[in-house]
Amino acid sequence: MAEDNRRVSNGDQVNRIAALALKRGKSVDFTGYWQRHVQS
Repeated sequence: MAEDNRRVSNGDQVNRIAALALKRGKSVDFTGYWQRHVQS
């Protein structure tokens, strides 16, 4: 069963997501994507 996040404020939810994203580090798949770098 999923966690019940209805009573968590929006700001806390955003902070959790941002912290998880920053902890994850750079994505190998999307690094340089916007510059159209293709690694073949």
